[in-house]
Amino acid sequence: MIRDLALKLAQDRQKKIYQQLYREHRDSFKALHWSSRENQYKRFEVLSRIGKLDGKSILDIGCGMGDFFTYLREQGIRAEMTGYDLVEEFLHIAKRRHPVARFKPVNLSRSRAYDVYDYVFSSGLFAFGNKHFFDAMVHKAYRSCRVAYGFNLYRSEQDENFLQLTPREIEKTLHSLYPSRIEIIDDYLEGDTTFFIYR
Repeated sequence: MIRDLALKLAQDRQKKIYQQLYREHRDSFKALHWSSRENQYKRFEVLSRIGKLDGKSILDIGCGMGDFFTYLREQGIRAEMTGYDLVEEFLHIAKRRHPVARFKPVNLSRSRAYDVYDYVFSSGLFAFGNKHFFDAMVHKAYRSCRVAYGFNLYRSEQDENFLQLTPREIEKTLHSLYPSRIEIIDDYLEGDTTFFIYR
């Protein structure tokens, strides 16, 4: 009961933050709390190292305005793309930008039945969450993938609004839960770490 409440509070908080950012910045990377388009794309580039994505099915949890799909298309990667997000305003833009993809207002942490994809990604999903939100989403995301789940996490000791889990804490949690191969990349942007969990 307490865990469910903590999870709901984290999701409600995230949704309100991103709705406010959308009202301030509209159709801009700033509405997704990225400091620059270059940093956003650098994170996408690292995520795309997870495996051969061309022709695969992909789920982007917390897809925002479909920017990861934009990046993949610009790289010549043709994948079957689905995106989930809780912010309707983002989804409207994503659908307009990419009518060939599927974007849905799905709350994966509350879904009992869900589809399975080759690869599942989350970029920036955990920024304003808590430990309960992190644990629930990683569990659901991993169960939704056939090949691997990739996510990134930015940690700022100066900003208490961000999820305050260290890469070492995350690594320890992942190894305790998933016996499969785990890859960690942390040499691309200061404070940012990417994790791949393979089946």
